[in-house]
Amino acid sequence: MIENKIKVCIAEDEYPARELLLKFINNNEHLHLVSYADNGMDAAEMLQKHEYDLAILDINLPHYSGMEISKFCKKNSYLIFATALKEHAVSAYDLGAIDYLLKPYSEERFHAAIDRVIQFSRIKKNQQNKTTDLGFTIYEKNNHYIISYKEIIYISSHGKKTVIHTIAKDYEINKLLKEVESKIPAQIFIRIHKQLIVNINFISHIQYNQGGSYIAYLKDEDETELAIGRSFASDLKKALNI
Repeated sequence: MIENKIKVCIAEDEYPARELLLKFINNNEHLHLVSYADNGMDAAEMLQKHEYDLAILDINLPHYSGMEISKFCKKNSYLIFATALKEHAVSAYDLGAIDYLLKPYSEERFHAAIDRVIQFSRIKKNQQNKTTDLGFTIYEKNNHYIISYKEIIYISSHGKKTVIHTIAKDYEINKLLKEVESKIPAQIFIRIHKQLIVNINFISHIQYNQGGSYIAYLKDEDETELAIGRSFASDLKKALNI
């Protein structure tokens, strides 16, 4: 399945070297080729246009060098230089390269470089999961805040923005409610309205009104009252064992 593979873009101007690299990529079950370029100008455009996880760049390219176009690599993508030039190794690692393949390199050496990418990718994913376990991460005024799930009272949608209501303060973020919902634990948070998600630990009680409407009363300083959508009432009552 392509979605589970590492998506690769390559820049190599020499035909034999490019064909060999394409062969190595095709022989690696973890890789999927997205695009390739044979000069620095086209490579710069490629790196900005496509979605990929890994860029493999020759250094000595026409128009612009691999070093120059590496600045166009997408954020969070990995970079490998493949070149016959020994003298740029230190500079390559300074630019964030994960490996430096010196031509001519064997298929075994190529696959070893890909194994490094896989290893680093797994480490990064594990770190992200650990952070997610701690709470919800919010970026505000050049700062990253990890808000403990225990401190989040409820979450509300306001158009294309979402407000995280916590014990201490409210945080407005540029994300849709459904994006936030996908990143919080379902065993703690439940949607009670198309525009509201509540931490069930903060629900004091729910009230049924004539006409079939429900109100959720929260255990916060403001004694917040939230409307419960009719289509969400049943799931909420099950979660609260009512």
